[in-house]
Amino acid sequence: MHTFGGALIGLGVALGVLGLIWWFVISARRARSEAPGIADVAIRDGVLVVTPRGAWKVLALAGHIEIPLRNIVGCHPDPDPCSSHPVSLRVGGTGVLGRIRAGYMRGSGERSWWLYRYGDHAVVIDVADNPLSYLVIEVDDPDATTEMVRRAAATVA
Repeated sequence: MHTFGGALIGLGVALGVLGLIWWFVISARRARSEAPGIADVAIRDGVLVVTPRGAWKVLALAGHIEIPLRNIVGCHPDPDPCSSHPVSLRVGGTGVLGRIRAGYMRGSGERSWWLYRYGDHAVVIDVADNPLSYLVIEVDDPDATTEMVRRAAATVA
């Protein structure tokens, strides 16, 4: 009787893991078909708010991240942020070699926050006076997002 209970628990865990994988796959497909970006960027009350879409909230281990506009020192589109911002250690997040980076990363003595699929549209936001040195975010329109962040940061500088 004892082994039956253990087998039942194991089956429940396996089904839970399969359900989570299925949810991620469906959510990622839906997000990619709706828009190429995996995050929404907004300015609210002098704060930059980055909100992951769908399953990316789970992968990044964050429902959103907030950076005061006064701490933003630069913003630019980057077609290949993985080569210009190397990461050596994942610190609270998800990294799948050759596929995605989501969450907190560390590299070259700097701490960063990523929401990025390799080969897609990205914006790098440089930050000062904050535990993070920069953010790498995949967005729908890197040029429009860059302009929005630059204008908002210039109003508080």
